[in-house]
Amino acid sequence: MIRRECYLALGGLFEGLAVAYNDVDFCFRLCEKGLYNVQRNDVVLYHHESLSRGDDMQDENKLKRLMAEKDVLYQRHRQFYRQDPFIGTLMNDGGPEYGCRWLEGYELVNLSDCDDKLLEGKKLPDAATMNNAIMVVVEDCGKEQFVKALTKGGKQKKAYYLIKGWAYIPGVDNARYTFKILLVNGEGRVWELPVQKRYRKDVAAILPDEVNVELTGFCSWIFEGTLPAGTYRLWITAKDGCSRQRLYRDMEQALVIEEES
Repeated sequence: MIRRECYLALGGLFEGLAVAYNDVDFCFRLCEKGLYNVQRNDVVLYHHESLSRGDDMQDENKLKRLMAEKDVLYQRHRQFYRQDPFIGTLMNDGGPEYGCRWLEGYELVNLSDCDDKLLEGKKLPDAATMNNAIMVVVEDCGKEQFVKALTKGGKQKKAYYLIKGWAYIPGVDNARYTFKILLVNGEGRVWELPVQKRYRKDVAAILPDEVNVELTGFCSWIFEGTLPAGTYRLWITAKDGCSRQRLYRDMEQALVIEEES
């Protein structure tokens, strides 16, 4: 709930976000004006999300629109991208239970020497021969940086390129497949990036008829200086462990690798 005068002072909901994220955009604008919504944990409301217009996750065109609207949201409010000022850095900023979040591999490099191995791979097969059965959602793709503690005190920022989302194959047992991300440069050269699986109970909840989709989340990274500068088209591939079948899907994302700073 919000006072009428505050709603009108901010101009109401932004109509440039026709379907999704207009409520989030409104709350971001409130925060930017120094106003805050207060969460009431003792109040329960039922909101039948997408009941009349269908699930965005089940329709490719709707899914593209949803991702485009998310991009608009963070273009308008860049300071809030992955930065919730009310949630600590070790807390889960996406789950209603506010539990401790999943630490990503690039944050544990100093502890376990964990790093993704980037290898040059074979060129993509001819498009006419590809099986494009993979469904993929890219949630993050770009250059980031994290702060790590040094052994002698102090902190240091380390830059990396993050590719994060989830992918599954409809109508099959997803536990049979091994996924990799492919980075293809303008000359057609291909690099293979291992997929670090993530547990996604939210994906399992929206895809109840699919088999073994709990571990279809992925988070992969490339540290600055690992790959030559340039623009790389992203693909995802899946290999069936029970046959010779291999699937491919264009992720419809480009990753721009900058010269090392």
